[in-house]
Amino acid sequence: MSDTVNKFQLLGDLARFSRECFKRDKAARALAASLGLTDEHVSERFQVGFVNDSLLRAVPSKGPVREALREIGLLDASGKPACFGSLLVPVLDGHENVAGFVAIGKDGEKSFPPGLPLYGLARKAFAKNKVVFVENALRTLLASQAGLAAAPFGAELSEGEREFILRYRPVRAYFAADCPELLRMLQKLEVACYKTALTFPLGREGAISAIEASESIGDAMGPDTVVRVVEDGVKFDCAGRKYELREIAPNEADRLKVRLRAQGAASFHLDTLDLYAGRSRAAFARAAAALFGAPEAVVEGDLCQMIKKLEAMKAA
Repeated sequence: MSDTVNKFQLLGDLARFSRECFKRDKAARALAASLGLTDEHVSERFQVGFVNDSLLRAVPSKGPVREALREIGLLDASGKPACFGSLLVPVLDGHENVAGFVAIGKDGEKSFPPGLPLYGLARKAFAKNKVVFVENALRTLLASQAGLAAAPFGAELSEGEREFILRYRPVRAYFAADCPELLRMLQKLEVACYKTALTFPLGREGAISAIEASESIGDAMGPDTVVRVVEDGVKFDCAGRKYELREIAPNEADRLKVRLRAQGAASFHLDTLDLYAGRSRAAFARAAAALFGAPEAVVEGDLCQMIKKLEAMKAA
């Protein structure tokens, strides 16, 4: 990236510009409809843009901005848009800055810059306790349109994707794509994993039916976990890491609020948290990991086991 150009400002400006092009160009909406993307709320949520002649007219004919767009790949060697006539969807980084784009056209998809991990396209999906993993950006948009929290992941994980999953892994993972490395990682983290089949075009009823028909992949309960139900809650012994749990709001469908105590050899950590909330689990895991002298990922795996046990108890 050219030193005289602010990368994040340039990409942010480009995202806003292409979004306005999408709103104004009938060809953009026609392309979206032909791909099955018809919900304006989804287009707005993902800030779907469009690349047309306006981009060339808006970019200076020479100078650092045009050179920066060439480096990203959005302009080809001749200076023309490399994804002319395509939808353009921004991919965000951990600070909500635009890190790049994925272009979606009739002939497929392409990321800019090349090799850009696409999980940042759907970071907000991980605020839900159930995430459906699909193979590409378009399927992410279409599954979201059907009411699912969807995210695109491939066969292999980048280092950034691994770190992201460790921090924001879901309670339940539904695989509508072949993601073997992600599956192995989530199973090691004691996340309940399911195989699901999504048929496109996909409506809300079809999405619900697909999730209900999903098949479990393995057992998310660890073999070294001992569970005891006592009068005022549940006690867990996860390979020597001891917890005492009491559910606070048992009738809430979208929250699993508990008072949880992690008991160390000489001290303890006590907190009230929503086990369905990734940030709450991460905060508790940091404190309990220091108490146990264990990695945070191990403690988060313990919390996921607790969720599975509590859900099983409710269903019984």
